[in-house]
Amino acid sequence: MKRLILLAALPCALQAQTIEGTWQGILLPPNLNDGIRLAFKIDKAGNVYQGTFYNLANGRQLNLGAITPTITIPGGSWPTAAMQASFADTLSTYYPIIRVNGDFVLPTAGTGMLIVTGSLTLNGSVGWRGVLLVGNDITSNGNNGIAGATVSGLNVKLGTYVPGSTANGTKQYNYDSCEVAKSTTTMGALVTLRNTWVDNWVEY
Repeated sequence: MKRLILLAALPCALQAQTIEGTWQGILLPPNLNDGIRLAFKIDKAGNVYQGTFYNLANGRQLNLGAITPTITIPGGSWPTAAMQASFADTLSTYYPIIRVNGDFVLPTAGTGMLIVTGSLTLNGSVGWRGVLLVGNDITSNGNNGIAGATVSGLNVKLGTYVPGSTANGTKQYNYDSCEVAKSTTTMGALVTLRNTWVDNWVEY
């Protein structure tokens, strides 16, 4: 991974401030059709701040920390009405991040990012638009489908045995980058810093 290192000047201007963090964005150079995905990370080593640009092109990724769920189950409750309405409306912007600790049977169709630490079961025509991250296996019964991204067996990374997933009936599991993007929009944010400014250039 290529890095561009920036050493911060004027350390007196940074005193008594915490500016560490990571920001992602897309650089759109002139005369290029595709943007360049970049991340900028600020670290502090002693009294010196160091900024590093990471090129996220060609599948490179940068770990930006844990995913913060909108709803955690148990504790929270499944938003049945909101999920059913969102799944029925392809223009919906309701894409929550839901974490379920343990095994889970998907109660309704829905949208967003669903993180299940145990096993996930889908029955009947219950479908999903967005991202499914499952620690153990998936059992899918009936005629249903997923549009977005599905990953199971993640607990293998923890050294746990995970059985193979089971699919009964007719399935349509399609990767959809638009649904993935909708499911991850709440995971990034701009942070306001004191003694800074923001400019917007149409061209550069």
